[in-house]
Amino acid sequence: MNRHPRSGSIKRLWPGHLVGEVLSKPWIDSVVPVTVMLLTLAAAQYLAPGYLGASNLASIGRQFSELGLVALGLAVVVYCGGIDLSIGAVYAMANFVALYLINVYGAPMWMALVAGPLAGAAMGSIHGVLIGILRTKAFLTTLAMLVIWRAVLELLLLVHGARVAGAFVDNEAWFEL
Repeated sequence: MNRHPRSGSIKRLWPGHLVGEVLSKPWIDSVVPVTVMLLTLAAAQYLAPGYLGASNLASIGRQFSELGLVALGLAVVVYCGGIDLSIGAVYAMANFVALYLINVYGAPMWMALVAGPLAGAAMGSIHGVLIGILRTKAFLTTLAMLVIWRAVLELLLLVHGARVAGAFVDNEAWFEL
């Protein structure tokens, strides 16, 4: 069999093989999401001129700052190899606690700012005990707790929703926050 000495190097440069080689590199896991994000931002700027302007980015930052903090916390969980499906329900319950204290009880803002995260931490502690100590599966546990916290929130909103939503708090610190 007569083989050319460079036939292996030509095969290596074949487009299908080349793409496979590039996609198998360890750095590709970081490059692909960043590239997709940059292409999306470029398309948004092209379709809506001024999208990447300072005033629009500041507006987006104000609107999504709360959600960004929640996503940052969840990113830490995912980065550590865990999963939490109940984060939305826990977040909603913590918000309800804070709003209930301010709008119904007329509590000072500092109390609501402490009680909301404490309520979220208490719910998260329940998850931690179930997953960390009792060794239940994180996916199933957080899915079940999502359903439970969401049901509790629905009951609370059914009973107290009108008072929480209908109250008008004239608090300069609250509006500034």
